Amino acid sequence: MMGIVSLVKKAVLAVVVVFVLLVAAVLLLPGDAPPEDPPDANYTGGEWRPVAQGATNESASLAIYETLVWGGLDDASVEVTDEYAYVRYEQPEVASDLDGAAAIMYVFGAVAENAPETETVVIHVYVDGDPAFEMRAATDDVEALLAYELTMDEFRQRATVRAL
Repeated sequence: MMGIVSLVKKAVLAVVVVFVLLVAAVLLLPGDAPPEDPPDANYTGGEWRPVAQGATNESASLAIYETLVWGGLDDASVEVTDEYAYVRYEQPEVASDLDGAAAIMYVFGAVAENAPETETVVIHVYVDGDPAFEMRAATDDVEALLAYELTMDEFRQRATVRAL
């Protein structure tokens, strides 16, 4: 029960951070492309494979996927390796941009909780089956943000957001 409460607290705090990141992405979209994309996470034409082929840590991948489903993000694919946690998901209908930001922070929290040993978190958000944008951050930075050891401004400067 404490794990869920902790995750919810982290997600709520993170909502504000993601909202700021989204606004910053629209206003100041970074010119440099992030490092090479991780391998395909097995999304084709509306079909999602919960644990992507190529995931070397299937238990962490499944734990993240289960957390996403619990939070209402059913259409998702997760791939966890030693280097990264790669999450693709279809953004469900939202009432506001803040709801979308909350979903992103929920994903960051799920990865930080279930795959803290990875180096990078990569999130691809799909809207109506089409890739919309990517958020990428060091796992250590996500954990530091959620532990209040990193300010939102510091996190925003370290994370990258780009349109897909």
